[in-house]
Parts: sequence; structure tokens; C-alpha cells
Amino acid sequence: LVKAGITDGRLLEQASPALSFQSGYATQATSFSIRGVSSLAAEGGLQPSVGIVVDNMPLARQGEVLLDLADIQQIEVLSGPQGTLFGKNSTAGVVNIISKRPGPDTELSAEASYTTDDEALVKAAVNLPIGSGVAARVNGYYHRISPLAENTIGKDVLGMRSYGVAGKLLFGMDSPTNFLVTGT
Repeated sequence: LVKAGITDGRLLEQASPALSFQSGYATQATSFSIRGVSSLAAEGGLQPSVGIVVDNMPLARQGEVLLDLADIQQIEVLSGPQGTLFGKNSTAGVVNIISKRPGPDTELSAEASYTTDDEALVKAAVNLPIGSGVAARVNGYYHRISPLAENTIGKDVLGMRSYGVAGKLLFGMDSPTNFLVTGT
């Protein structure tokens, strides 16, 4: 993902030739398709045929994956029906996003970028072993794109600001049975 320059969910189609992303007028009108198969509904009630799963949690709307990918371990694009493992809303396939788990070593990573057209992206992650068999991992991001036109009253045009923080606490890291608490 780093080598390919994939920083958010919209760019996932660069990693897999089977995956396509269609941008809509709003996040609920965006969709992913796998091998050309997709379902799109701007209104609620219709489930997408491509399932989006983040850390074993299915997302109800595909537009929810329009996030900055911070601290990702791997992304799997699974073609074809995946109902046995991922439920009924995965007839075309699944995009399975797995973030990194807490580990036994102390780690700190940070990344920042800024462009001449006033876009800023900052990502950071820290992994800390707390005690015997217990570790914590926290990551976050901040992404800002300056608006194309700034309005004095009302909303600015074509700007974006997003941020998020996620954390995981792993108990029993050294034993075959462990307990993972995740929060975003």
C-alpha cells in the first residue's frame, strides 16, 4: 500500500484489477464493484453486493470506507460470492481491511505530507507493551484539503477535513487464548 501510494479507500482500485470505485454526489451514492458487479442505491434499504469489512466488522454502506487508511496490515479483495464467511451482502465479493494488532515490541511511526495546493495529511501509530502479555496500539490520522472556493456564508466548495483515532488493547498476547478490545 505504501509503495503504491494508496492512502485512502478511493484508491484501492489501484491495488486490484478486479476492483472498481465509482464516486457519487455524496458518500451514500458511492460504490465498489468487483469484476463489474455492483449494486448502488442512493437511498437506504438496498444492501450492496460488494461487502466492505474492517477488522471483522461489516460496514452497512460502502461510502463508509472513504477513510484514510492508517496502520493497515493488509487488504484482501475476494472475488465471487463470500456469503459463507462474510454474510448475505457479499454476492459479488468482499473488500476485507485488516488493521495491525498490538505486538510485543515498542513501535512508533509517523508520516506527514503537504502539497502546494494546501493539502495536508498526517498519520501516526504507536504500539506499547504494557505488561506481561498485555499490549496496546493506538493510531490516528488528520487529512485536510483546502476548499476550491471559500464562502463567507455557508459551506465552502470542494474542501475536505477528516480525522480519526483507533485503539486496540490485547490481553493474553503470550497465550494461545487472547482477548482483544477495539475502539474507534
